[in-house]
Amino acid sequence: MVMGNGQILDGRMGQVCEDDGQYSLALDVGASVHSEGLVLLHIGTGLLFTSNAIGAIIWQSLADQRRLEALGVDISAEFGVPLEQVEKDVVCFISDLERHGFVQRNKAAECPA
Repeated sequence: MVMGNGQILDGRMGQVCEDDGQYSLALDVGASVHSEGLVLLHIGTGLLFTSNAIGAIIWQSLADQRRLEALGVDISAEFGVPLEQVEKDVVCFISDLERHGFVQRNKAAECPA
């Protein structure tokens, strides 16, 4: 996945599917994805969140509505990390984002084909 240096993402972008639902990016979050990582600002709470390049890949995948299983396979292949570990880490990262209000789970939404 290619991410431009200094690319700004609007929090109103897309959703990503997971087996048990989708995630939407919070409406009041500003994001800056750059070559070394990610900076998120939750405008409603003032919370600032930073992450490394893999976190930026996960965030971009959420914005692009990618399936988490495909994302895990890509990260595993690119970085040489076992798929099982990548899947655990992706779920943990997204759970952190959800806990701090940067994304929300949409259990009722249907995943796009």
